Amino acid sequence: MFNVAIALASNSNIENIEKFITEVLKEVRYLNNYWKIFICLNGADSKNKMSELNIKFKKERIEFIYRHECGKNDAINYLVDYIKSFNFDIIHFFDDDIILASGSISKNIQALINNENKPVLVGSNFYGLRNMKLRGVRRLFQYIFSAPYDISSDKNFFIAGCSYCTWLKYYPKLPSSNTEVAEDSFISIYFADIGDGLNSIIKPQGSEVYFELPESYREWLWQQVRTYIGIEKSFRLFNEKYDYYQNLFSWRYAENPRYRRKYTNLNLKESIRVIMFRTLQKRVYLTGNKMINNCEKVEWNKYKNR
Repeated sequence: MFNVAIALASNSNIENIEKFITEVLKEVRYLNNYWKIFICLNGADSKNKMSELNIKFKKERIEFIYRHECGKNDAINYLVDYIKSFNFDIIHFFDDDIILASGSISKNIQALINNENKPVLVGSNFYGLRNMKLRGVRRLFQYIFSAPYDISSDKNFFIAGCSYCTWLKYYPKLPSSNTEVAEDSFISIYFADIGDGLNSIIKPQGSEVYFELPESYREWLWQQVRTYIGIEKSFRLFNEKYDYYQNLFSWRYAENPRYRRKYTNLNLKESIRVIMFRTLQKRVYLTGNKMINNCEKVEWNKYKNR
């Protein structure tokens, strides 16, 4: 029997964290393993949140950890080191802004156990949710934004940071938050590197998470710029194998045109959507590279909900 640590690093609002806990508690009760939830609240305003959450969930198997400094990668490193001091075999990470399909945690854990003590990374398939109440230009934009995240879309081999697990002993030390390296792209490349390429990355059928797509162009743009910078910097850490891993993880919606997989068997409507997406995506690629070359930092939630 393997012990499972459910982990979350967050500086989100109380409502998001409470919603996450409630949703995960419904799922972990079905695990045939000992489990415990660890939540690292990072940021100067997190002490008050921790007090409230401790009171509300005092009867649950949850430990809240306060960390004054912000930064997701640094908070994850802190969490991993802390959890390693206990008797846990598996670590399962989540984001707190997702909707988790029923049974996804169990499917992820089982897929990992089926690869006992192998350096593999198991994660949920991730899909975007459109707001069908939108009208006009915003509705059109969100339809374009959803292209990479539809169930019928081209397969992306990266594991999303919103839901994944691995054997705790294989989890690497992440680059500092200041580097802007994206944790999920880094560990995807890392496990492909120490394991058996893409065979070391597993997405079980039926393990699914959903996230809300941006509703405005500006929010989408800066979300994508931030994502592109994080992914590009991850690839650059494997500089001698940069081209190899770019090609290995290539897909239809890669920002860099050199590493895009050609799209085939699309109907006219889908082909038009891909063309429209790539038209918008060109600015992401140019802006992201400019910021990397100029050593500019991207604001985390720039234009969110605007």
